[in-house]
Amino acid sequence: MCCVNERRFLCCGNLGVRRVHMEKKIYREDHEEQPFDMEDSLIFTARQNIVLEMKRSPIKRYSALFSVLLVFSFASTATRLRHVVLPSLRLCEGFLPNSRLCSDTARLLTGHRSETYWCDRSDNRTDICYIHGDVHLYPGIAGQKVSVHLFSNDDSTWHGEEQIQPYTRKYDPATMDTVDPVVLKSKYTEFFHPVESVCDIVHSVPLILFSAGGYTGNPYHDFQDVLVPMFITSKPYNGEVVFGITQARDWWLEKFSPLLRQMTKYEIIDMNQNKKVHCFPDATIGLRLHGELKVDPAHMPHNETMKDFQDMVHRAYGDCPSHKHLAEAKASSRCANYSLKGSDCKLKLVILARNQTRMILNQAQVASFAQREGFDVQVLNPWGGTNLRTLYKVINGADVMMGVHGAALTHMVFMRPRSVLIQIVPLGTDWPSRTYYQEPAINSLHLQYLEYRITPDESTLSRTYSRDHPAVTDPEAVIAKNWETRKKIYMQGQDVRLSLQKLKMVLHEAKRLASMSMS
Repeated sequence: MCCVNERRFLCCGNLGVRRVHMEKKIYREDHEEQPFDMEDSLIFTARQNIVLEMKRSPIKRYSALFSVLLVFSFASTATRLRHVVLPSLRLCEGFLPNSRLCSDTARLLTGHRSETYWCDRSDNRTDICYIHGDVHLYPGIAGQKVSVHLFSNDDSTWHGEEQIQPYTRKYDPATMDTVDPVVLKSKYTEFFHPVESVCDIVHSVPLILFSAGGYTGNPYHDFQDVLVPMFITSKPYNGEVVFGITQARDWWLEKFSPLLRQMTKYEIIDMNQNKKVHCFPDATIGLRLHGELKVDPAHMPHNETMKDFQDMVHRAYGDCPSHKHLAEAKASSRCANYSLKGSDCKLKLVILARNQTRMILNQAQVASFAQREGFDVQVLNPWGGTNLRTLYKVINGADVMMGVHGAALTHMVFMRPRSVLIQIVPLGTDWPSRTYYQEPAINSLHLQYLEYRITPDESTLSRTYSRDHPAVTDPEAVIAKNWETRKKIYMQGQDVRLSLQKLKMVLHEAKRLASMSMS
């Protein structure tokens, strides 16, 4: 039932699912014909009372310039769909408990734009798109790609279709070939929305959509490609954001669930399982990143750094309250009062084991030697199915961690500041060792860093080829050919055997640095 008077058009009752097109002629109580041209259409899917305050203008005979006041009262239960589409208003507020009025109402009344569509493809690592307005997330079912649609009412907004691969290794074609693209569509719908625009679930907070494909499952890429960029991209929302994840494996979501819950207060949308249409006020497609295991405070809302990321990791996997984490860092070591002379306390050394390539062939001998040098030694295999909570407890409690260059060293993000990291650098790995671990360890994680550099005699390459082969004597010349050569020869084709005499000097320096950090 609808009633009309000179200034008020009141619709009430159980409207079901109905479109109300305000371009039709509406009659005043005195039956004088009044055409009202309204720029918005409404879709109602719950019992609601809606009041539209309208102001007439002398343009032509009677035209429609109006301000909008929406008063919603719901008779349906909280489980029923509630969706009012006003393209010129944010679909963000007024539908869920504890929500506030849309701030964009003011923009509407003052003539400011209320929808946005832009993509930044200038970064060589990642593409990112931002959409604000009436945003719909569609599942990738029946052979269709996951897609995000903007139903636009502004003819100045870009309208069209494009694709984005929301993964942060854009410069790596081999990796990106494994990343499913997301389709982005911006449709100018003017007064009416298409039938397919109906939402199954309406969210009052923004969406961040990205892929957990690529190299995820490898510890380095879990953190570098996804988790740290998630922190960077979502931090401005302080948990008031929904994550939509494509290509996520069940075990990956379970493994990192404690960490993901630190970044969002809402259920994650697993696009592998999702069959519903979700609607949002805003969507970010893709993730931002600042470098290798880096959070740049100059580009964060409150000058956050990797320390803040580590605090979040501690809240997810640590045993003590986060606000005590760094303050109690020194006390968490059993050797807080260690001195080089006259103490029986042993510093804890964690040795990261490898199962396949770049293995320490004399690992048992190395562990025994380190024990004789005064360390409490624990050999840890991060690839052996050990859960992250256990890994965190062991590594966060270590004074020194040592391992051959490789993804397992990424667990240095679990270490306490001023702890000591020893990276064993095989032949031909100088650049990745420096770029991926040395520089982040020093600059972002504030660890004390040492290297054990492998000589030709300590590498199995001297036996695979010969002692005077260019692969042994001049790795840089061989590497210059291409990455695949580096990968085949130096990353996958060599193991190492440490010299105990040389190791003794490195361990002594590690002991000195660790003890100084406790004084």
